[in-house]
Amino acid sequence: MIGNRYLAELYEAVDEDTAFNQVMEMIISNDTDFIKSLNIPVDLSECEPEELIFLTKIAAILDYYLQMAGKVVPQWLRDERLSFEL
Repeated sequence: MIGNRYLAELYEAVDEDTAFNQVMEMIISNDTDFIKSLNIPVDLSECEPEELIFLTKIAAILDYYLQMAGKVVPQWLRDERLSFEL
């Protein structure tokens, strides 16, 4: 279960591409509520495998766009569980 309200809503979106676009829009538009919500770590041990796949993709997008916006990247976004095997 994804604990972050914003990320959970994006996960439930009908189209994954739309969810990714919405994340980019929230970062680019400096949505402070969304950005602040990222400072509360998601408990990855509570997530289903499908949610971890989604979070792995979204974490990469968030990491990149937060860096480009000059924002601090929350450490949980770089958790080793949010990676794909090579």
